[in-house]
Amino acid sequence: MGDGQSRETVELIKRVLIKVGSEFKKRDIDFVLIGSAILPLLYGIDWNIHDIDLFITNKSTIMEPELFEEIARENDWDVGTDMSGMMYYELLVNAHVIRVDLMENILDLYIPEEMLINAVKVSIDNLEVRSIRLEDLLVISAIVWTVVAEPIVSMFKSTHREVRHYVREED
Repeated sequence: MGDGQSRETVELIKRVLIKVGSEFKKRDIDFVLIGSAILPLLYGIDWNIHDIDLFITNKSTIMEPELFEEIARENDWDVGTDMSGMMYYELLVNAHVIRVDLMENILDLYIPEEMLINAVKVSIDNLEVRSIRLEDLLVISAIVWTVVAEPIVSMFKSTHREVRHYVREED
């Protein structure tokens, strides 16, 4: 990804966070940015973003789906659920369809409370967004070890000794 594309990626992430975050703020829904979108947004790392992962901390898409569906309806966003039952939005921003996964501690996903408490605050225009730290993304990626997580861990594994501690070596 080139520098121009990197700036475009960061701007898309910001626009999406402003749209979704503003709607959540109106309804007192707290969230933490937890996925690979933190790489370009917070750390300036070129990364191809496929979606934006928001971890909902004080409401539940499973217990209160109507609330989240209403937000989508009011804003003309598509809403759906993935194979795990987690809800997502799809927003059209600058001619790009961006998926926003609304996550919580269910099934195979577990974000320790300590990671949420240690989240950093990022100001985007007049909206404050909380985000996990890079080291927490690496730990989550190493534990989950999905096709998406593998390149994140691999990128840092060879150069960061503290990451190697969490990554299981292949035999």
